Amino acid sequence: MRFYAAHFSVYAAGRADVSFSDIASVAWARESILGLAARDVVREYGGGEFKPHGNVTRVEFVKMLVHAFDLPGPDAEPAGAPAFSDVSPGDWFYAEVAAAVNLGIVAGYPDGTFGGNRPITRQEMAVMAARAVKAAGLALPKVENPAVLRDFDQVAGYAKDAVLLLNQAGVLEGDASGMFRPGNFSTRAEAAKVLYKLWLLAE
Repeated sequence: MRFYAAHFSVYAAGRADVSFSDIASVAWARESILGLAARDVVREYGGGEFKPHGNVTRVEFVKMLVHAFDLPGPDAEPAGAPAFSDVSPGDWFYAEVAAAVNLGIVAGYPDGTFGGNRPITRQEMAVMAARAVKAAGLALPKVENPAVLRDFDQVAGYAKDAVLLLNQAGVLEGDASGMFRPGNFSTRAEAAKVLYKLWLLAE
């Protein structure tokens, strides 16, 4: 076991037992969901449910990224106030959005909004994740035989480098037919799978 302390203090080892009543249908993501939940990166919706098939919003994914990678790092500049008309200091996600903006992980829309409640697409998720990897100072390896994404030509230009980076690292895969479906909204289970793979590489 490796332990990285952010500062000098008194620490103790602990075990976090977590469970969800509705993840049997996503066995492929079970380890990822429970692994992140044990680290308080993802949480239940209430009643012991994770809602693995539910969509992930932009702000939910930003919050997950920031906590998964412990961003900002100890040497990062203090986060300034994000200049979005729909983000206020009293919002539950304010600190994470501010950190993500400061680190270049996210940007807003031309109308001056962040659009935090919008569901995130799979290619948007890839872009944010790739930027978080860079912000965390992580160099991703390249697997010998990355999954073939049959619809890579449908990935938007702004997201191609990010999708390729994560695909070559073995983090992003297509579905059973090899389709990545970049414009589809990401589910909570899919987001957990991507984040957990990246977290393991970071370790």
